[in-house]
Amino acid sequence: MSIITITLDDQIAELKAELAIRTTAYAKWIAGGRMKQATADKKFAAMRAALHVLIDMQESLAKARELQAAAPGLERLCRDRQEEGLPPGR
Repeated sequence: MSIITITLDDQIAELKAELAIRTTAYAKWIAGGRMKQATADKKFAAMRAALHVLIDMQESLAKARELQAAAPGLERLCRDRQEEGLPPGR
């Protein structure tokens, strides 16, 4: 069994593609009486919510990486201030 890596970017792209496919499919199904508009609206809302969760997660991870990259410098600054008898903040 091989391991497939699915990145956050992959997941976001797939949800966007699926939303586009469903837009066409649901319109046909609603027109043909196979699906009610309320059902389609609820399903779209759920998919958009999932997409926004992943996008928010992606943005949070980017910010966390920026903070992590800055951490060594901040730790050094705090240590230097402490050695000078100053509070570590600001």
